[in-house]
This record gives sequence, structure tokens and C-alpha cells, in this order.
Amino acid sequence: MTEDSGAWRVQVGKGRSHYRTRYTLNSQGQAERYYDGLNTHSGHKKRLVAPDGKIMRRYISDGTPR
Repeated sequence: MTEDSGAWRVQVGKGRSHYRTRYTLNSQGQAERYYDGLNTHSGHKKRLVAPDGKIMRRYISDGTPR
């Protein structure tokens, strides 16, 4: 893995595509704030990945306008 294994990652994607790391952060609290602040819509998705690789939170938009 090219990223720091001790860092929290906020990742985003669209549709069936792969996730890409948008933010790499050192604290869980900061990572959760960035995750919560990310707007997803029209089939986009986001997830919060812990330093050990576990997916802690995930959200996938269904593509319907709100």
C-alpha cells in the first residue's frame, strides 16, 4: 500500500467505479468530521477506512434528487 498504514482515509467513488482516497488524516475525530462534511449525490458513494483497513462507515447515494 502506498499510503501511510497508520492513517484514517476518507474515500469517494461514483457508480460501480473504485473508491479513491480523498483525504488521509491522522485522527479518528478529524476523519469523521471530513466524512460527515462530504456531500454525496447522484450515485456517488463515500466511506471511512480505519488504519487497520476496516470500513468503519459507508454511504451510497441512490441517485434520487433530494
